[in-house]
Amino acid sequence: MAVGSGPGVAALSWSPGAARTPPGRTELQLKLGAVAALLLLPLCCGLGALCCVRGPAGSGPRGAALSLLGCLGGGVLLGTALLDLLPTYLGSIGAALRELRIPLQFPLPEFLLAMGFLLVLVLEHAALALRDRPAGAEEDDGEDEEGADRALLTAAAPPCPSERRHRVRLAVGSGLRPDVWRGFVRRFGPLRVVETYGMTEGNVTLFNYTGTPGAVGRSSFIYKLFSPFEIVRYDVAEGAVVRDERGRCIRVRPGEPGLLIAPVTPRTPFLGYAGSPELSEQKLLRGAFADGDTFFSTGDLMEEDCDGFVRFCDRIGDTFRWKGENVATTEVAEALLAHAALQEATVYGVTVPGHEGRAGMAAVVLRPGWALDGAELFRHVAAVLPPYAWPRFIRLQERLEVTATFKQRKALLAQEGCDPSRLSAPLLLLNTAAAAYEPMGAAQWDGIVTGRIRL
Repeated sequence: MAVGSGPGVAALSWSPGAARTPPGRTELQLKLGAVAALLLLPLCCGLGALCCVRGPAGSGPRGAALSLLGCLGGGVLLGTALLDLLPTYLGSIGAALRELRIPLQFPLPEFLLAMGFLLVLVLEHAALALRDRPAGAEEDDGEDEEGADRALLTAAAPPCPSERRHRVRLAVGSGLRPDVWRGFVRRFGPLRVVETYGMTEGNVTLFNYTGTPGAVGRSSFIYKLFSPFEIVRYDVAEGAVVRDERGRCIRVRPGEPGLLIAPVTPRTPFLGYAGSPELSEQKLLRGAFADGDTFFSTGDLMEEDCDGFVRFCDRIGDTFRWKGENVATTEVAEALLAHAALQEATVYGVTVPGHEGRAGMAAVVLRPGWALDGAELFRHVAAVLPPYAWPRFIRLQERLEVTATFKQRKALLAQEGCDPSRLSAPLLLLNTAAAAYEPMGAAQWDGIVTGRIRL
């Protein structure tokens, strides 16, 4: 432990050459605790502002000014402390972790900075949102507002006169369809909808801070400094990115759908998946724009318009979203092939009118001499897959089409969809009430489109 310049003051830093024995875990915990205390400083300033706002004189412009000044003071204090003290603390923590052979798999400086300033932003909005209601508010108005708040959670309910008198001003989430977005705002009044994009294992995030309907984010030079990404041309039929004669990826033009990728760097790492290294390697593009570079493939098709707004188009590869869950088609196909009557199976997502995401559909080939029992197939699927992964449609085929490289042509099957009027192959529909797969014709399809039959 090195001693500081002041009398009796010990600096919270450790140098490997200054001691013969590695630092103990107690010393490391002390250093991490100091950084945690540093992040709590703006919390104290923000709580003081909140106390002022919640007081009798906290309403109105004076309360708003106090809350903003308190949070601003916390932000200035935090920023100054981080910029001045953080490099020394992080160097000391990093050396101690390396000495103790504890790997750190995320960029600690960026993480602490982001968490600190996010804390300031949350405090600022909390201070403004928790102000007391204006004097003279009627109790029955509060009851109407409470009922309107509940109505927002049941947007499929019939309209009521009081549904626009609510206290909701912000809706944040991911995966909202543009038509639902516009209809929601049109029905419930002017409220701000913020769409985000990200994934657990990914290294890129998008944020629609302008609230433009249908966009998941907006690209700009400044934004790409913090979360860099590219959109490159992708061949849906082949299931691979398009490269030029030099073997480099091709950036798409405005309005052209492409694959969203992000560079893998020490600041934006991709930690990989648990299990076989091949699972992680499948998500990486090497030599995308230069020798030696590596990009993470999100598996999502995006398009960017002339104004820089980025919109989600579709999922690619072996995963699609249904009921808010990611469905791995490989996992579902393997589960189906465990059934004795099935010889081949390929799983993909299809668009169904009136439904968000893509419903699971499987094209299967029966073993010679076997017949398919719909009830028995349902019992098999229900035993090995979660409900959101159950195929909603089964398409019976004599054989499955493959490409020149013997890849199943999922894209063609997905484009053909599940409308019986467009397909000559027999179709089965999942009937959860009857616990069986049943033949599907024009009447069942009409019930799905009109909403009488729920998937």
